[in-house]
Amino acid sequence: MLVPVTVGHVEKTFEKIATNDLIFGLYIGLILVMVLYNLFLYFSTKEISYFYYVLYMVIVGVQQAQLQGYTFRFLWPNTPTLNNYAAFLIPFFNGIAALEFIRNF
Repeated sequence: MLVPVTVGHVEKTFEKIATNDLIFGLYIGLILVMVLYNLFLYFSTKEISYFYYVLYMVIVGVQQAQLQGYTFRFLWPNTPTLNNYAAFLIPFFNGIAALEFIRNF
């Protein structure tokens, strides 16, 4: 877990945190739109490569959230052990999903 330390006014610190949360929320929203669109394409065409791309995009979103500390904050806040394992398990599954997508594409 990364714990950034800054010195400054409380209001400015909260504004910076709120801005970072907003930007990351927009990024996750973009990933969700891509996931939903490709999921729609998968159900429309039954092409398995779309499914692997959706799986890859979900894992990329979770990995980015884990790197920013949002998974520990929102998904598993009471299990720090899971957060420690997630630091190397999520990239592993990301690589597996990417390889399956590449193999089927």
